[in-house]
Amino acid sequence: MRQQPRTITKEARARDKRTIDTFIRRYRHAKNATSAFHANASDLKAQLRLATATRPLLREDSDTTLERVLKVLRRQRPFRLDDRTAQRLLAFIDHIKLGKLVLALDGRSFTSEQIYEQLATHYVFTGTPRTPVHLEFLDRNEALHDHFWTRFYSYQVDMMVVASRLFDVYQITHRIVLDPTTWVEPCIFCKKRAGPFTSEEHTFPEALGNTNELLLPEGFVCDPCNNVLSRLDQKLVEFAPISYLRVMNVPLTKKGKFPHLQIGDFRVERTGPASLLMNDPKAAFTTEAKPVRGGVSWTVTLKGKRSQLLDVARGLYKIALGSVAMTEGREFVLNERFDAARTFILFQGPLPNPVFTVAETKPVNYCRLRHQIRGRSQCVLIEIFGTKWFLNLTTEPKLSLTPEMQDAGIIEFYVGDQ
Repeated sequence: MRQQPRTITKEARARDKRTIDTFIRRYRHAKNATSAFHANASDLKAQLRLATATRPLLREDSDTTLERVLKVLRRQRPFRLDDRTAQRLLAFIDHIKLGKLVLALDGRSFTSEQIYEQLATHYVFTGTPRTPVHLEFLDRNEALHDHFWTRFYSYQVDMMVVASRLFDVYQITHRIVLDPTTWVEPCIFCKKRAGPFTSEEHTFPEALGNTNELLLPEGFVCDPCNNVLSRLDQKLVEFAPISYLRVMNVPLTKKGKFPHLQIGDFRVERTGPASLLMNDPKAAFTTEAKPVRGGVSWTVTLKGKRSQLLDVARGLYKIALGSVAMTEGREFVLNERFDAARTFILFQGPLPNPVFTVAETKPVNYCRLRHQIRGRSQCVLIEIFGTKWFLNLTTEPKLSLTPEMQDAGIIEFYVGDQ
């Protein structure tokens, strides 16, 4: 029997509204503090500002913890947060709280959440910082001391990613009630408000195994732009090096088939969960194979057409802008300094800044992105199954290949019209 939704009283609705209004105000303060921390993470003032601004969102007894805000968004009707998105966010929160490594020291276990609470309670938010007995190992071991403080700040930054998603979800769900045909916020790519906005946007292409982890929710990207971005995703996936590594690392295609790559007479295909079949290459690939313990190692050399490289560069810029929007929020990427990247992605302007890659790489089974704010620049490192791509989402400063980069094996991938 289907459970009927619980009736929410007038008082409860008013209390929920106060919670959301308080969360929005605190989130905006914390967002500014997070941006300042990213700009200069070693600055003590920026560190303390981050800790102070995020504390109301993370302290267990606060009325605006992320779990409480999420709970409010789930029960608000008729524009409540859908269960699928809520479960995904809850899982993300649990993952951050646990951390990648649980430390066992002096008979105690320390998750990321426990590390944050211990340092916040005994060092940051106390008038007289004093090392408690159960943390005395921090005074004896410099490596552990540095590790704990690194996780203290990482925990706050990671939780702000969730807070940003909750803020964006609130904006999206509430604007549906205000006007079901017109969206208040513009598309992050074309900056238009006309819409429609009916699709989620995969920051990394779904064909690379990004099924539902790295998604921008409905309302970030309009449907016309989504169609353009889908074509860019296809061009990127068809690029020989990435397509080759996709066969090695993606178990099944969206249609449930084993992936394969065919270029002329060359063919490589996945034939099982841990097996590949490759014929003698006669087209775009040149290979050099040698026996190693347990199997065969091979080196692959690839070449591509200039027009193809331009499409790949657009696809990389699309991944970069979408991923930064996911971590920093809509308002951040709508800044005019990213307009040149937008026009380039949408085939309306030139390449804002060169794209660099590495000459040689070893395959890995993941995709990820890291970015760093330096003044008005937005430097991005994209890793796709071991391939590495470097770019700046803004026009200034203009990147160029330095001797240090050459020594590190970095080469120009696409620099635009010279």
